[in-house]
Amino acid sequence: ASTTVTVNNVAPEVDAGSEATIDEGDTFSSSGSFTDPGADTWTATVDYGDGSGVQPLSLTDKTFSLSHTYDDNDVYTVTIEVTDDDTGVGTGTTTITVNNVVPTVDDVDVSEGLSGDTYELIVGFTDPGILDTHTATIDWGDGSEAGVITEEDGSGTVTGGHQYFVPGGYTITVTVTDKDGGFGETSTVYTVSARIAHIEIKPGDGLNPINLKSKGKVPVAILGGDCEGYNLDVATIDWNSVVFADAPALDMAGSPEEVDDDGIKDVVYHFQTQELELTADSTGVYLTFKNSDNVYFVAYSDLVIKPEKDKK
Repeated sequence: ASTTVTVNNVAPEVDAGSEATIDEGDTFSSSGSFTDPGADTWTATVDYGDGSGVQPLSLTDKTFSLSHTYDDNDVYTVTIEVTDDDTGVGTGTTTITVNNVVPTVDDVDVSEGLSGDTYELIVGFTDPGILDTHTATIDWGDGSEAGVITEEDGSGTVTGGHQYFVPGGYTITVTVTDKDGGFGETSTVYTVSARIAHIEIKPGDGLNPINLKSKGKVPVAILGGDCEGYNLDVATIDWNSVVFADAPALDMAGSPEEVDDDGIKDVVYHFQTQELELTADSTGVYLTFKNSDNVYFVAYSDLVIKPEKDKK
């Protein structure tokens, strides 16, 4: 007697491994396995779920290893298919959560400049999320604006320029923000100094003398010409900004004229002697002003305080 036995194929059952959480730019690594009651042979594929496509997957006995680098944050489904030699297909999935990583912005060197100079900023940044795009904001310490981004594969540079006039220290902060709202920043301090100008007290005297007991005025000449790379035209000086030893200018002694015989026009201002913040021990004095371009200047001069005459 005989009979017929039909043995049905059983498809593999796939265990894709545990769920995982990683940062963008990191490599996901894991392992999985499958079972199959049949004495079959098998092939396998994996789809990492990020658009990179279906890829062949090597098998060792009934196990496999997974390894893939994720370039952007998201939640991805990894799908493994194992096919036996009878075309039976088993499928397993697992979930990978990829976190966003904020950009890293390079340090900027501390810098110094002069009133009227333009500070040219360039700073690099990196982001392991190579599919990210970025925007940048530059806080110049006296106002903010967008920075210019140049990037490739998630990393690049921020550039910008800003002109400073008022002397002081300015904290410059550069913020780089990725498309997911993650941001990194860096700060530096830019120190602005007034430009050095040149003066003569009582032009032509040579000693720069001041008699603190005088009830009159002290003439002080501001010399035109080069001031650390800036050509000072004395006709552009803001009269109301001129201060000598903490005393404001009273008037200007006529039109610009030559004082030091260098072919460049100079200007003489008068100051009330009794308003000068000087003492008998003073050996030097400062004068400050700005011009119509809003460039600030400072000048220093040695001086001689004339002694009081002995009373008879």
